[in-house]
Amino acid sequence: MSSLGELKATAILLHPLAAKNLVKYNSEQMSRIYPGAMRQNSSNLSPTLAWNAGCQMVALNYQTNDKPMFINNAKFSD
Repeated sequence: MSSLGELKATAILLHPLAAKNLVKYNSEQMSRIYPGAMRQNSSNLSPTLAWNAGCQMVALNYQTNDKPMFINNAKFSD
């Protein structure tokens, strides 16, 4: 299992070859993306980019009702 900070994960996901390698990695291993340390106001990163690359866990701040939380709730409402 790998844990990636928001900044490192974003850099990987925006680079086409690195993103392809992350998708392959996620087909065999688990990965977790966590918010960056600069998020002092408990805002959330958008989880869709990481989910699309196969990342199994994207840490969100549940005390903040923002768009990423609405997306998360909609995805897992079934």
